[in-house]
Amino acid sequence: MYTILFLALFPIGIFLAFVVVTVIITLREIHYVWYLAPQESVSDSVSASDTSSRALNARVDIPYQPPAYQQPTLPLTPYAGQKCRDFDSMQYEYLGDFRHAKGGIYKIRYDVWWSKDRYVLALIEAGKVAGIPVSNVSLITLGNPTHKGHPGSSPPQSAKDLPSICITTIVTEAAYEPDLTGATQTMLFPHANSGDQQRFHYQRLKLPSAVPFSANPLEDLYQFRIADAARIFESGNAQHIETSQKMWRPTLRGTMRIVADQYAFMLARRFYSDKRRLRKQLGKLESESSRMSPT
Repeated sequence: MYTILFLALFPIGIFLAFVVVTVIITLREIHYVWYLAPQESVSDSVSASDTSSRALNARVDIPYQPPAYQQPTLPLTPYAGQKCRDFDSMQYEYLGDFRHAKGGIYKIRYDVWWSKDRYVLALIEAGKVAGIPVSNVSLITLGNPTHKGHPGSSPPQSAKDLPSICITTIVTEAAYEPDLTGATQTMLFPHANSGDQQRFHYQRLKLPSAVPFSANPLEDLYQFRIADAARIFESGNAQHIETSQKMWRPTLRGTMRIVADQYAFMLARRFYSDKRRLRKQLGKLESESSRMSPT
């Protein structure tokens, strides 16, 4: 009897121990409001475009540069190289290469691309965290429910149309960033190729009202993250750890919310994929549109 009870409780104990460790790590983790730090130089060539960081500085103002780390330039991985070629072939504009601002064990390189219609930023992430390989592509679009727009429509004309949500589409579960404000809407399409990921992302833009990026898309994304961080601080889920207010650590309440959100995201997609969820949302949208249209 005791053996059966032990075998029944052992997996639960392992799970709870893992949760406790996750809570401790999350409670101590430092978060950067802006995590993209330009690299000193780059020798990789991924397309006919000028891909140097110095060229990026000349074309796009870097909104905020986190503390610099004197570390070697991170190379382009085979995964990132293939993804860069994919987005180059889809006529995205290359904006430059970055590294994760934390440095240290975070040896992640980001190659940033911008869609021709100005609605999508593609962040190709590849490298290692604590020696463990990581790779992902994040497609990012800013939006606002009050702006009645869609790809191809006119940009917002007033302050009320400024972006208040971030629509993010990822292909790797580990790349999910827990949301403490409800402003970031993330969907996961595991191992989708670049074309399919772009198609899923643009299908999602039919749901909220997308806002095109300005001439400086990184500044737009930076301002969204600044505003989102302010909402996190106001809610009591985080605290500043330095005077510039560009770095923060979650409070105990924020830690519990981060862990709960992370597990909820992972477990929910074990039973109901975002592909099915998106299909249902689009079907509902089409049904509502057909009811509203004149017969």
